[in-house]
Amino acid sequence: MAAQESVYNLLPRLEEKPVKPPRYISTFSSSVKLERERNKAQCKTMGPAKVALPSPKNFLKKHSKEPTLPASECVHRSHEKLSY
Repeated sequence: MAAQESVYNLLPRLEEKPVKPPRYISTFSSSVKLERERNKAQCKTMGPAKVALPSPKNFLKKHSKEPTLPASECVHRSHEKLSY
């Protein structure tokens, strides 16, 4: 498939670059920058600021957070076998 000879192929073609739309710029950029600067100091502690620390005397022990079951009542059933 060779290109056929034509007068139009002899003239150099101008390459047209597609025109890009203008880049999006947020209208809230200034307010976002101010809010980030205000809240920046709160994130330095890796967690919420001013959280009460537990005292070392009240440390957690094994199985301390497991729910306890109510005391079971003994049910006496007769051991009679049913005959059919």
